[in-house]
Amino acid sequence: MQIPDDVTVTATQLSAYDGVTLAADHFVPQGRRPSYGVLIAPAMGVPRGYYRSFAAAFTWQEAQALVELSP
Repeated sequence: MQIPDDVTVTATQLSAYDGVTLAADHFVPQGRRPSYGVLIAPAMGVPRGYYRSFAAAFTWQEAQALVELSP
């Protein structure tokens, strides 16, 4: 599934409590204020691109009214 045109995806980095830097993608629908967020927890060693289709489906199916953070 493709990312909807009205969703901005931003690559970002998070700092864990132990100082390790984690890469993530932040999905934000444009023109609407999200009412809740979703965190997709990945399996270790799986490339984060694998989860893009899950995030795209979530954004599309949930009336495009959420913020997502996906590794």
